[in-house]
Amino acid sequence: MKAYVIRALWIFIRRCFSVTKEAIEQKQWELGLLSKRVTILPGCKATSLNKISFGHDVLISHKAFIQGAGGITFGSQVMVGPNVMFITTTHDKVNRASKTAPIEIEDGVWIGAGALILPGVTLGEGSVIGAGAVVTRNVARGTLVAGVPAKPIGRLSGSVADQIYFGSEQWRGQFSGCRDNKYL
Repeated sequence: MKAYVIRALWIFIRRCFSVTKEAIEQKQWELGLLSKRVTILPGCKATSLNKISFGHDVLISHKAFIQGAGGITFGSQVMVGPNVMFITTTHDKVNRASKTAPIEIEDGVWIGAGALILPGVTLGEGSVIGAGAVVTRNVARGTLVAGVPAKPIGRLSGSVADQIYFGSEQWRGQFSGCRDNKYL
């Protein structure tokens, strides 16, 4: 009985330290986001925060999931719709060993609601990902993709620099009434 109590106490202490460490890392991460005008709306979840980097003026909408184990780089002026998932870990088909690959989102990318971005994918500058798309391969610059799996369905006219960016000053106003939004 005594060994059980000691073991339970040890597990409790380790969990307390782990939770405290995670809370400190989360706060440090949030402070870094403020300086880059990154807005993450309520309900988002992220893992491996130290492997996720952001450019400026990034919007991550409600309930997005960012699995950062393989590394994720968000460029500037990126907009991510609600319920989007970024998955950087997969399993080998033969021996089922876990493997990771980074995801790169270049500047000016828009990602529609419910899209799934899988490991090793690069979303080219100014590309648009349709709602519900499952992106398994790289997306070329200025390309509109949609479907499962995502396939190119169009090219965006004009240069990527000419594309209208829904600027942070515009979308911040839409979400200013959100409760618990400490990033606006």
